[in-house]
Amino acid sequence: MSFSFNVKAASRKEAYGMVEAELHKVCDLQPVHEKDAPSIAAMVREYLEIADEPAEGAQINMNVAGSIWFGHEGKLGGVTASFQLSYIAAPKPSTIGDSDGDDGA
Repeated sequence: MSFSFNVKAASRKEAYGMVEAELHKVCDLQPVHEKDAPSIAAMVREYLEIADEPAEGAQINMNVAGSIWFGHEGKLGGVTASFQLSYIAAPKPSTIGDSDGDDGA
C-alpha cells in the first residue's frame, strides 16, 4: 500500500500539524500504514527542525510519500519513504494599475 500527499503552510509548526493530520487520514484509509506512519512523522519533524521559517508571506511546500508491503508469510517485504521540502516565495506586489490610476507609463 502506498500514499502521497502535499501540504502548504505559513510556518513549520503549521506544516507539521498538517502532515500529522494527513497521516491520520492515510491510516484511516489504509490501516497498514499505522506501522510506518510514526517513523514518517519523525522524519518530517527532524527535517522541519533544521528548516528555516518561511519569509513573510511565503510558504513551506512539502510532499510526503510512503509505501509498505508484506511478502512471504506476512513478513515485512519492504518500505519506502520520501519527503520533499521547498519554499514558495511571497507574491510580489503589482505596480501596474495602482489605485491612483497611474500605470507607471
